[in-house]
Amino acid sequence: MLRKQYRIIGLVILLPMVFGGCAAAVIAGSAAAGAGTWAFLHGELQTTERASLNRVWDATQKAVESMEFEIKKREKDALSAKITSLDSRKRFIVVRLSSESANETTIKIRVGTFGDETASEQILKKIQLNLM
Repeated sequence: MLRKQYRIIGLVILLPMVFGGCAAAVIAGSAAAGAGTWAFLHGELQTTERASLNRVWDATQKAVESMEFEIKKREKDALSAKITSLDSRKRFIVVRLSSESANETTIKIRVGTFGDETASEQILKKIQLNLM
């Protein structure tokens, strides 16, 4: 009888964490699992691609240029990169890249102040096409 009560108490404690704020951490964790999986949290799209930072950097620049965004700033070093641009609606687009390993790069895309999931997905698809 006592064990059954402990199980119920455990479930009562764990359920709010799973279905509450911790669910975002689960989604974000799955986004890092591999290509094709992404998460849109707090206005930012995030995914991890199986490619080097240099390859993703080249693909990102091509994507931004092909979408005719006005590039405002480019920054890159051995571990990370960032490109800031404006779209035709004068919204800032920031793409941040960070090297996770020699062949894995995390991509974070934010469109505008509060984020635009559809626009972020379009940019990501262009980046991924350029990686093929």
